[in-house]
Amino acid sequence: MLEKMKKAKEAVISQAPLIHCITNPISINDCANVVLALGAKPIMAEHPKEVHEITALAKALAVNLGNITDARAESIFISGGVAKNAQIPCVIDVVGAACSALRMELAQRFIRECAPCVIKGNLSCMDSMRSASCKNRITFLTLYHKLNGLSIRFFAFQRKNKSYVNHAGKKRSPAGWQGICCI
Repeated sequence: MLEKMKKAKEAVISQAPLIHCITNPISINDCANVVLALGAKPIMAEHPKEVHEITALAKALAVNLGNITDARAESIFISGGVAKNAQIPCVIDVVGAACSALRMELAQRFIRECAPCVIKGNLSCMDSMRSASCKNRITFLTLYHKLNGLSIRFFAFQRKNKSYVNHAGKKRSPAGWQGICCI
């Protein structure tokens, strides 16, 4: 696993891919710096009239529901559609989905329409997404992993019409999973 992570980091550094981030004013600087620290190039574009062409040039898309505005919400769906059609990897951070019906609706719609590779969120947001999954037919699976004495909850999800048989004690990455995240 560490060898794969090392190779992935080397690939990012050698390719310096463009990463399109649609985030909020609160985290925009941190997001850009993390992307830079990993060896990639961030672009923080969110205007609805430009995101189509920006996402088409990018190697990945990261969207965030924090401090959502109408323009940002529109841009997220435009970019998500471009990423899905071009098979560009996409991540959504479901910030505040546990606290707001609007954010929950946006998160569910984005997952349904844009098929992100990863859904990221804190524990309360991920629990809310899992609880709401009965309505939008997305299945969440909770696994526990011990790391330095800390219990970290992993959530994996799969799209409808895929199946997964859990074999107790076996760790595997089943076909059909669209993403995994941990907090």
